[in-house]
Amino acid sequence: MHRFRKGCRLQTGRGTNKIMGLFNNWFKSREDKLLDQIFNLKFTAKQLARTAAKCEREEKALKAKVGSELRAALG
Repeated sequence: MHRFRKGCRLQTGRGTNKIMGLFNNWFKSREDKLLDQIFNLKFTAKQLARTAAKCEREEKALKAKVGSELRAALG
């Protein structure tokens, strides 16, 4: 653990980054906060696009698998 002064300790581990992020937001200008929000939205949009593409690929693969199983069962 890190110490600042006697009796005061800095928290380390899970949740620390979240706390420090909230603390840092208090001192940001509105413009900086908006830019951060825009970045987060763009990042989330990219993640969702990647996930959607992955799901479409999996859907195609499963449809092909089901089709081949039906052909094998019927034929």
